[in-house]
Amino acid sequence: MDNFDWKIISALQLDGRLTNQEVGEKVGLSASQCSRRRTALEKAGIIQGYSARVNGQAIGLQVLAYVHINLHSHDPKSMRHFQHILDGESAIQEVLMVSGEADYLLKIIAANLQQLADFISHTLLASEVISHVKSFVVLKKTETDQSASDTASLRGAGLRARSFTLSSQLLRLIRRRVSGHHLLVGDARGSRSLR
Repeated sequence: MDNFDWKIISALQLDGRLTNQEVGEKVGLSASQCSRRRTALEKAGIIQGYSARVNGQAIGLQVLAYVHINLHSHDPKSMRHFQHILDGESAIQEVLMVSGEADYLLKIIAANLQQLADFISHTLLASEVISHVKSFVVLKKTETDQSASDTASLRGAGLRARSFTLSSQLLRLIRRRVSGHHLLVGDARGSRSLR
């Protein structure tokens, strides 16, 4: 990847709807050169897709929360049960296996606090495989231009991997084995097993 590729990625992260002509004007390339590079970035898996950011409050989803989850055990049966919980709940936007105090961090979106409380009480705390739940309700979200800073920091760190997400707006469903455990990441469509 060269400087033009990084510029193309930055431009598309700020506005994924840009035409090749518009991207070319921003980065100093012709539309055809930009098209070839963009296609190559897509084929290499560096650009994994394009998405729309939806304002949850505008569609009646007023509460955003992050929930720490600890499991009693990470044996295969417990992991399948936990996966079943994740598969059955559309409120879960993202699931991350993390280091530190929690085993997993869930990003949850709900219509109101009661819906969030019901999910935590009747689904998470009622599960036999979950040992501890700790929730954090987002009081205010500070808007940042995360995509541009993501690209700059990736480039600055010299990272050249092909199959990771370059932007928080490009969340993709991933499942990898990590030391015998599964790393589950979901998006707005929910979490599901990938084999």
